[in-house]
Amino acid sequence: MQPTLDDDWDRRVDALWSEFDRPLAGGLAGSRRRQAVIQLASALRNLGRVKESIALALGALARHLPHYNRSLANYARALAEEKVPS
Repeated sequence: MQPTLDDDWDRRVDALWSEFDRPLAGGLAGSRRRQAVIQLASALRNLGRVKESIALALGALARHLPHYNRSLANYARALAEEKVPS
């Protein structure tokens, strides 16, 4: 069976996650962590994974906005769980 375009995109997303997951899970901190998260969100957006991109960016922003962190975290979670229509 010939691989489909969706299979190719899925492989790209998997490779992207593994590239960023190691340093993020390994304790990358501070401005380098923020840069990595934004780069990952941007790459996901470029691969057509807009909801995941927005969820990741909102989740990263939530902890920096104390008055809105609960709301932003909930928005990010809802997007990640696809409870929000496109």
